[in-house]
Amino acid sequence: IRQTETHLGCAKDSSFIRQATSDIESTSTSSQSILREFWQKSILDFEKHTDIITPEFIAATFRHSAMLITQSQEYALPEGAAALMTEETLRAIHAKMLSSIDDLPLSLVQQVGHVMAQMRFMLIRMDQDGGEQPTEDQLNRVEAANDQLISTLQDSAEALQSRGESLLESIIDNLALKFHPAPTVCKVLALEKYGEATSQNFVTVHKLNSTAEIVSLPPGELLRYHMPYRLKLSKSDVLDVPNDFPILLLHSMYICNQNAKGAWSLTRVRDLEPSEAIIICGGGQGSCQGNEHVAVGTTVDMAFTNTKFSSMLQP
Repeated sequence: IRQTETHLGCAKDSSFIRQATSDIESTSTSSQSILREFWQKSILDFEKHTDIITPEFIAATFRHSAMLITQSQEYALPEGAAALMTEETLRAIHAKMLSSIDDLPLSLVQQVGHVMAQMRFMLIRMDQDGGEQPTEDQLNRVEAANDQLISTLQDSAEALQSRGESLLESIIDNLALKFHPAPTVCKVLALEKYGEATSQNFVTVHKLNSTAEIVSLPPGELLRYHMPYRLKLSKSDVLDVPNDFPILLLHSMYICNQNAKGAWSLTRVRDLEPSEAIIICGGGQGSCQGNEHVAVGTTVDMAFTNTKFSSMLQP
């Protein structure tokens, strides 16, 4: 343009315009070549995303987010693992998980979205620059990879919404194992006296007093049961539970006690006298009365729908 202004003012030779036109055409041709070379490489990178970003990979990012929560010392509660399942604590854990999902998993979705936008931009440019058009095979490959990634991410979002309680359950169990492991002697007694093969995973569910505590497998699976219940567990009542209740947890529940002389003993809850019954409750509707050993908060929304991760993946 500056040369044109000079030409108009001085009436110099106009060959520079032809040279400029030639330079522009050369640049355009070079740009077309670079774009198509980059397009072919981008297709390969896009397809690699489908190899890496699988439902298992997304699930791993959720587990990673959950694992971050289990590092907090605030959940080393003096009452035992049952305190992790109160309404207040469950709501706090759920809120932290919502925030954690909108960290790594959300960043992953945003990165995939950026790659998809880049592929669309290249298609638009190739359609406009007058160069060689993408082949049908290339377009089919890009469409297949795009559809697979969208399906994987949407399925993961749906799984997060429908199986939120299982994720929350795993957090509770990991917190229980980390901060509330049962005394080693209680684990050994369970194995030697009752043949509990999984006693190495026993946790302290509730401390009855300074010398006695309820020990069992991690109690997170109680979150799965949504019907109202209040159970008194002893040798006369332990079988009076709903058929679909997590009964195996009850069968692995013991009282571990240390007497004044320092000797330890272990008693199955189902062998207790009715007057010594262990009481657990949950399910809402007034099922918990305030004097239970284990009270499960069940009015907490255990889904994870209120996340940016989920909202970005709405169909």
